[in-house]
Amino acid sequence: MSQFPSLDPMALWRELTAQWEKSTNEFANEAMASDPFRQGMHGGMNASLTAQKAVGDLMARYLTLLNLPTRADLQALGEQLHRIDDHLAGIRRALEGGAGPAARTADA
Repeated sequence: MSQFPSLDPMALWRELTAQWEKSTNEFANEAMASDPFRQGMHGGMNASLTAQKAVGDLMARYLTLLNLPTRADLQALGEQLHRIDDHLAGIRRALEGGAGPAARTADA
């Protein structure tokens, strides 16, 4: 009596998928290693960054015309508020550290 190998359709599918993935990865690696691909990606990234800067500048001018704060204005304001908060925390620490409970009751 001869033994037939089990015909598992999922095993066949896994094998075909693994072969397809391997060949796709090899093709992609060869394509990405080529100079035209690198130059194309470089050009695309430069175009994207240029467009992003142009849109940002246009938006800043538009907000200025509407007398609204820009992103840079809000960031500067946030940094200034952070410095003020740090300064107030330093003053609070100095007041709490310099005057203990006994000194506070004597002043009262």
